[in-house]
Amino acid sequence: MINSADIQRCYNDLYSAMRRYIWNYNTVESLATLEVSVYLRCPDIYDIRNNFYKLKSIVRSSVVSDKKLDESFDKFEEMINSDDSVYCMIKGLDEVVQ
Repeated sequence: MINSADIQRCYNDLYSAMRRYIWNYNTVESLATLEVSVYLRCPDIYDIRNNFYKLKSIVRSSVVSDKKLDESFDKFEEMINSDDSVYCMIKGLDEVVQ
């Protein structure tokens, strides 16, 4: 099982690598779609994969060649392909005193 917080951390690394460049509208839209799917409370791994591969194909077709960007894509891809289920941690509970 993949922790949703781990996916979010990998996404943040990918985002940091991508913001070093100026992208066209389609790329930014694809990045935003991936971000929304990653930051859902209960993310769907298949939706994340689908959005990631769309973004990856758009970025790979550009002329940008950057080692850090490639490493970020590879790390994110490895994370989302490591398992088919995602869980999210409960941050806190409020108990009711009876």
